[in-house]
Amino acid sequence: MNKIIKTNWRLLARYFAGECNDAELAQLEQWLDSGPKNKLLFEKLKEDQETINEYKKMKKVNVDNAWDNVLNKIQDTQKDRKIPGIHINAGKKLKISPVLLKVAATFLILIGLYFTYKIFMSSENKTVSGYLSGYTTNNTTQIILPDGSKVFLNADTKISYPKKFIGNIREVILYGEAFFEVVPNANKPFIVRADKANVRVLGTSFLVNTHTVNKNNVEVYVETGKVQLYESEDNHILIEPGYTGQLNKKTLSRSLNKNKNIIAWKTKKITFGPETRLEEVVKVLEHTYNEKIVIKNDNALKCVYKGTFDNVPFDSVIKTVAKTFGFEIKYENNKVVLLGKGC
Repeated sequence: MNKIIKTNWRLLARYFAGECNDAELAQLEQWLDSGPKNKLLFEKLKEDQETINEYKKMKKVNVDNAWDNVLNKIQDTQKDRKIPGIHINAGKKLKISPVLLKVAATFLILIGLYFTYKIFMSSENKTVSGYLSGYTTNNTTQIILPDGSKVFLNADTKISYPKKFIGNIREVILYGEAFFEVVPNANKPFIVRADKANVRVLGTSFLVNTHTVNKNNVEVYVETGKVQLYESEDNHILIEPGYTGQLNKKTLSRSLNKNKNIIAWKTKKITFGPETRLEEVVKVLEHTYNEKIVIKNDNALKCVYKGTFDNVPFDSVIKTVAKTFGFEIKYENNKVVLLGKGC
C-alpha cells in the first residue's frame, strides 16, 4: 500500500481503538468526505464487529493468563531465545511492557482492518463507465447488476458495484446520471451512494443525477415505488412517484416534478408544449442526445416550439426543428450550428 493508504489505515485503527483526538477525528471526517468510496469502505469496516471489538476484548480478558499460555508454547520450542519487550523468568509471572501491549492491540486492529479491506476490494472492484458521444439514436449504456436489477447510464457516467452483493444490503456508487430498475428484496435494501447523497429503496424505478446545473445538488426522480433520500440517518426525506428530491449540501427538498423530459435521455420520448422556448428545446436536445447545439442568432432563442418526438434519431429531430424556423444546419468542431433569423 502507498503512503496515503497507510496513513488512512493508522487513522482508522486509532478510531476503532477509541484513541483518536479531536484533530484526528477532523482528519477522519475530511477523508470520509473526500469520496463516497471512502464512506462505503468505512461502513464495511464498521460491520466487521469481530475486528472492531478485538481491542475491547483485549481489555476484558486476563492478559497475564493469556500471555502465560503463549509463553508455554514459546518455551517448548525456543527456550533459549529472548523476545524484545517480553521478560521471561522461570517460575515467575510474565511481565509485559504496557507500551508493547498497546502497540500489539493497534497492530491487531490494523491486521483485521487490512484483511477486511482486501475482502472488500475483491468484491467491490467492478466499474462500468458510460462515456458516449457522436451522432447516435442511443447514447445510453444498460447494465445488469448481480441481483438482476437494471441500470441505464447516461453519457459521462460511472457506476461501481460488487461482483456479488454480500451482507444485508445491496450497494453501488454512482458518478453522473443513471436510471435504476431495482429488483424488490425486502430483506436486502438497495442503496446508491451518489456524492454526499444516499438513496435507499427496497424495489422501485428512479433516477439519480449528480450532473445538475448546480454542482452542489444531487437530484432524485421517482417513477415507481418509494425512495428515501438522505444525507445522514437523521436527515432524510421520502420521495413518492412523480416527485423529485434534491440534496443541496445538507439541505433536502421535495417537489412535484414538472419536467416532462426528465428521463428523455433514456426513453427518447420528448414533448415540447406550446409555450416551450427554443432555448429550452436546445437544452433538452443536448441532454437527451449528448450533443452540442449552437444557435447563432440570440433573438431566435426566444422563439417558441411545440412538438413531440418518440424514439426519433437526433439527425431527424434537428432537421425538423431547423425546418420549422428556417435554419441552415452546419457542423463545426463537433457542434451543430443553426444559422438564420428564426421566428
